[in-house]
Amino acid sequence: MPRRGCGRFSISELGAGFKIALNDLQIRGGGAILGSSQSGHIAAIGYELYLELLEKAVKTMKQDGEPVAEMIETEINLPISAFLPEDFISDADQRLIAYKRLATLADEQAMEDLAGEWRDRYGPLPETVKSLIITAKVRLFLKRLKVVRLDGDSENFIISFAPGADIWPIMSLFEQKKLNFAPESERKLRVEIWGRNFPQRMLRLKRILQELDENATGFELH
Repeated sequence: MPRRGCGRFSISELGAGFKIALNDLQIRGGGAILGSSQSGHIAAIGYELYLELLEKAVKTMKQDGEPVAEMIETEINLPISAFLPEDFISDADQRLIAYKRLATLADEQAMEDLAGEWRDRYGPLPETVKSLIITAKVRLFLKRLKVVRLDGDSENFIISFAPGADIWPIMSLFEQKKLNFAPESERKLRVEIWGRNFPQRMLRLKRILQELDENATGFELH
C-alpha cells in the first residue's frame, strides 16, 4: 500500500484511525469522527508504527495464506459531537493513542473495556466520549451488515448498503418493531427512530443492529 500524504481521510480506512486532526476536531466537533470529513497526518504517530499496525491488521484477515477478503468500510455522517476533549485527556499524544486504539477494535466488549479503562484513568466519561463509543459500536454492527454509509438528521437515519448486501433481514426487523421505514433505492433505506435526543436515538439504533447481528441466519456477515 502506498504511503498516504496529507489530505482528507476516513477513520474507516485501514490504518487511518492513526491520523487525527485535533485542532480541527475541537473546532468543528466530532460528528464525523468515524467518517470521511476529518483530516490529519500519519506523521502524528510515525509512519513506521502505521505500517506495523497495518501489517498486523492484514494478517488478522488472512486464513491459511488465502487472499484477504474484501473489506466493507462504513462512513458515518451524523449531527453528534463524538470526540475526546482536552479537559478529559489533556495530553495530545495520549489522545492520539486513544483514538487509534478505539479505531482498531473489532469487538463490542473490547470497546466497553477501553471505555472502562478511560474512566479509571481519566475520570467520568463526558457526553462527547460516550457518543464516540456508541458511534464506534454502531459502525461495528453496520460493517457486519455490509453497510457502507450511515447518515442521520433530526428525524431519520439513511442506511446505504454495499452492492450484493441482503437488506431484507433488516427490513423485516424494522417491520417487526413497527418502525416507520421505506426503501429509497435498491440499496438504501430510510428509517425513523424516535428518541429524546440524538444520542438516545443512536443507542436505540445500536440495539436494533445488535439484535439483528445476534439473531442473523441465512446471510453472510463480515
